[in-house]
Amino acid sequence: MIIGTRGSKLALWQAHWVQQKLRYAGIESQLKIISTEGDQRTDVPLHTLSTTGLFTKALDQALLRKEIDLAVHSAKDMASSLIEGIYLLAFMEREDPRDVLLADSDVVQFDNLSRPLTVGTSSIRRQYMIRHFFPHIQLKELRGNVDSRLAKMEKGEYDGIMLALAGVKRMGFTSKVVQKLHVDSFTPAVGQGAVAVVCHEELEKKDILQEILNHQATAIAVQAERAFLRTLGGGCSQPVFGHATVFQDKVRLTCGKLLHEGKELVRETAEDHVDQVIALGERLAQNVLTTINN
Repeated sequence: MIIGTRGSKLALWQAHWVQQKLRYAGIESQLKIISTEGDQRTDVPLHTLSTTGLFTKALDQALLRKEIDLAVHSAKDMASSLIEGIYLLAFMEREDPRDVLLADSDVVQFDNLSRPLTVGTSSIRRQYMIRHFFPHIQLKELRGNVDSRLAKMEKGEYDGIMLALAGVKRMGFTSKVVQKLHVDSFTPAVGQGAVAVVCHEELEKKDILQEILNHQATAIAVQAERAFLRTLGGGCSQPVFGHATVFQDKVRLTCGKLLHEGKELVRETAEDHVDQVIALGERLAQNVLTTINN
């Protein structure tokens, strides 16, 4: 099988994880690196690019052309609706979804008021969250892969940088983490920490591949989050958040949107049976829309 992936170290880690799972099941594969628009457009902030699927579209198009059999995505990068012909095969087991602050000194903390701190992030959601909870922090745009972002921090361009803990752990940089943000307040992006695997609809043995790769609790949780995002209308260019957890036969979803550059935060939380995850996400999205429009 041919697995399509972006060329960053984190993307390759994720693709190798899928490859390893398949190998354990007796299925051999090889990787094919595909450059996406998000990889190429590092000169401008992500939220200013109107294109959806910045980090996924090129891979999905390669699937439709049958140049690859599978594509591996960070779930948070995926558009809320898949391109026609693309089949969502699996969500791999989710890593810790929290946002974290990285720095060279543990003096750098969001609640440290002793001096001005400059924090870098490319995420509009994180920027608005920081403005909402920590308005004294100075924000500075930050693009690039994990290595280049850390290098910029170490050169003194930033006091600290914001990243997803999942990627930090997978890349082995946890020693740089000085603060972890709680999901109930600093709620992550939809799908954060999860890896998605997609294929073209005509691929054979989808059921077997799904059984090998899919993590059921993660799939349930991310389905609820994506239903919220799809109904609300938004993506990585919007200050939208959503995080679900599964316990036994219940799923709990916290989700919402930041308004007016973070001055206002609209949040909804509810739980339902795991069979109702789509309805739960859609219902909370309607609640958020009603609050915003009133």
